[in-house]
Amino acid sequence: MYTKLDDQRQAKIIIKYMETHPNCSIKELARECIINRKRIRYIASQGYFTLPKWNYNSELDKRFENREYVSVNVGREYGKWTGY
Repeated sequence: MYTKLDDQRQAKIIIKYMETHPNCSIKELARECIINRKRIRYIASQGYFTLPKWNYNSELDKRFENREYVSVNVGREYGKWTGY
């Protein structure tokens, strides 16, 4: 069971990491601050800090921006990348 003091200590660690790494993701926070994602979300809901935005879709757009996506709905194949 965590106390309010534990929440404050972990929040300080997370805030310090977020200040030194402004473009970090929630996954990096969990790995570097040695805490799980559910606990991070709980501490953020208590108002100690705001979580970084989820940027997975924007990263995918950057990686695949020059490729065409063709939707195929035949059998089990629901999508196919072209332009490799």
